Amino acid sequence: MSDYTAVSLEELHVTRASAAALAEANAFPTVATNYYKAQGVKYDAKRGQATEQHPTGRLSVMAKADLYREDKRIGGVSLFVSPEIGRTRNGKLDREFRLYNQLARALYPEIKDDQELAGIDVASLMDRFAQYPIGMFVTETFASEPDAITGKKTYIDAKTDVEAKELREKGWKAANYVQSVGKVKV
Repeated sequence: MSDYTAVSLEELHVTRASAAALAEANAFPTVATNYYKAQGVKYDAKRGQATEQHPTGRLSVMAKADLYREDKRIGGVSLFVSPEIGRTRNGKLDREFRLYNQLARALYPEIKDDQELAGIDVASLMDRFAQYPIGMFVTETFASEPDAITGKKTYIDAKTDVEAKELREKGWKAANYVQSVGKVKV
């Protein structure tokens, strides 16, 4: 304890914490990029704005799952899925529909026929997600501040802990994204 020196009240009045450090400490905790065992914990469904493709609005289900590594909970993740088809600007199926398809196939591996799989209602699928574990590939993705000229953010998936540390030090914001869903890998 002799290594410490007393600090005056005046010094305490002029000392401030770093805004960047406070933002990092306040940030939602993320998990590293990896394949995890996931267990659904809850879900909520909403309809979006009416569009030409979805006159009553597209049904979107926000599901929350706990992530496990060697049967120890290490974090959680949210994912959006939709049983109603959506397409990207390039005409490909969007993430919400692809994840819904992968979730259905992971939770009903005994069903091989697409017509039979399409007969499963959303509530039954989400209830089964809460009952049985599945596998999820989750990325830890970092977003930069918007570019001054274009106004767009740059996104980078951290592949190593060192890369994640460097991006955090640069002030990039971390978030987890579910890239794919499948059977639990043993």
